[in-house]
Amino acid sequence: MRDNLEKYIADGGNVAFFSGNTCCWQVRSEDHGRVLTCWKQCYNVDPLFRKGDHKLLSTAWSHHLVERPENQLTGVGFLWGGYHRSHGQFMDGLASFIVHRPEHWLFEGTELKREDRFGDNDTIVGYECDGCEMTWKDGLPFPTNNDGTPKSFTILGSCPAQWAPDDCLWYDRFPADRVGAAVLGIYTQGGTVVTTGSTDWAHGLRGNDPAVVRITRNILDRLSK
Repeated sequence: MRDNLEKYIADGGNVAFFSGNTCCWQVRSEDHGRVLTCWKQCYNVDPLFRKGDHKLLSTAWSHHLVERPENQLTGVGFLWGGYHRSHGQFMDGLASFIVHRPEHWLFEGTELKREDRFGDNDTIVGYECDGCEMTWKDGLPFPTNNDGTPKSFTILGSCPAQWAPDDCLWYDRFPADRVGAAVLGIYTQGGTVVTTGSTDWAHGLRGNDPAVVRITRNILDRLSK
């Protein structure tokens, strides 16, 4: 399924991810298609682990044994995201995106300016969030592309997020104290892919937040052409 979606994008198809924690766990079909298998954190119990065949290992796509981070598809991933207002992380956070590049077409008609926040009334950044490794220059974030995020990816908005300490116990190459972010962004690599980087983006639609509604409409209008 992922192969087909990535080919669709490479061939010019457009995709929008209006959520976070997207494409985190790899599952595989077994028993003639009647079973989906995923060992998640217990990847070392997966029979494929002992065989040394890790391409279809049923754990996180971003795990170093699989080496196919979801960033390559969505632009962002959970390793550089985490939680916001959940699992004890940023429980007093503003749950909103900071705008970084208001001139982008995605923000057209919103009247948002650089460093403005939007979505806080409806807590659109929350629970599980996806982000990317980034560096800052002249007050603006740029992806490092070290984590699989496509080179054409543009960071349009962000909000701090962090893993819970327990998550770090099962992934041996992740520091427990690293602060990541929910990232709203876009890239073009054949087709165009937009991600909102937060499971709670839909809260803004439910609350009829004018910025969230307009941004969502801008994305649907542009990507459906």
